[in-house]
Amino acid sequence: MYPEAIAETRKCFELNHDPQAQGYLGLWVARSGGRDEAMKLLDQFKQESKERYVPGHSFAVIYIGLNDKQEALNWLEKDVSDRSPTTVTYGISAEFDELRSDPRFKDMMKRLNLPE
Repeated sequence: MYPEAIAETRKCFELNHDPQAQGYLGLWVARSGGRDEAMKLLDQFKQESKERYVPGHSFAVIYIGLNDKQEALNWLEKDVSDRSPTTVTYGISAEFDELRSDPRFKDMMKRLNLPE
């Protein structure tokens, strides 16, 4: 149901310009085969992050959609270092399921005192 998810997430982003919504938009777009558009969203984030805080979580979910687990983990690590409030969701967020077996992810969970 990627077309529906993309449409609804676009609406959400248009209403409040939330970086998390834009991150999930990139995830859905990437998973539906829109690699180029997902890369453009990453570029927009990189530009925006020069002027305001963009959570690493938002970058990470796009990289997950692009099947770049190592880069996703790099951004999640940045969130941990920044003490981002989004880190509390790592233990329950389904989008991170494919990272759960990675030693880096397991280490992050331990540092955050979250169950694996």
